[in-house]
Amino acid sequence: MVKFSYKKYLKPFLQYLRNIFFKSGYKISPIDKSHWKDQINLLSEIQVECILDIGANEGAVSKKYTSLFPEARVISFEPIPELANLVKTNCPRAEVYELAVYNKEKNNMIFHVNTLIDTSSIYESEDNFLPEDYNSHQDLKRKISVSCCTLDKFTSDKNINRINILKVDIQGAELRVFEGAKRLLEKKRIDLIYTEVFFLPFYKNMPLFNDISSYLTSYGYSFHGFYNESHSGYTGKLQWCDAIFLSPKLSKKSIELLKKSMSNK
Repeated sequence: MVKFSYKKYLKPFLQYLRNIFFKSGYKISPIDKSHWKDQINLLSEIQVECILDIGANEGAVSKKYTSLFPEARVISFEPIPELANLVKTNCPRAEVYELAVYNKEKNNMIFHVNTLIDTSSIYESEDNFLPEDYNSHQDLKRKISVSCCTLDKFTSDKNINRINILKVDIQGAELRVFEGAKRLLEKKRIDLIYTEVFFLPFYKNMPLFNDISSYLTSYGYSFHGFYNESHSGYTGKLQWCDAIFLSPKLSKKSIELLKKSMSNK
């Protein structure tokens, strides 16, 4: 009797369905809550006092952090005015700044607001690369002028000595945030970095995962794991996901958790 393996066909089929829904304006991703658990476990021996949410969107992640770490100060950055207002409504505990975070201080930076607002970025969409179904979501809707700050300058001005969690999700410009945090990285004053990373160039001249990984490891930070992976509905290739990087003082904790993840105990 031939044994049928549904797992062999299920994943490609689900990827195909996700692509069909995406064409219609819906985004379906596998539910992955492990990144929350991992962040809690990695920081279990640290008093979490300061969390920065770069690219806060509507404030869902900021709100989650306030529930996970009720004593922590949560600071949210969102340059799109209507989204910044939603963060204030959805997460009243957060300190909200209508700013883009970048590698230099600048007023009047052009920011591209796309048809699907979640895809908006400092970078222009790479129309020559994007599949036709993605083009419709990354079509430019309007350009706005935003003010940019660096993390080094912001934390210095606000007398923030340490960032326990730095979350970054700004559609391709994540490396620019880290380039503007050289002092913080050199002094290892960021404990945990939770960032979006790309493997395909959805935006013009954007850095990819290897660029981010190389930059952070050059400051002694280590890669911990991938989360919320998004694969192409056509090819199955990894397009983007989230990643955790850790300061040297959390490397031992990282190894412990990784070992535990490979055990049934």
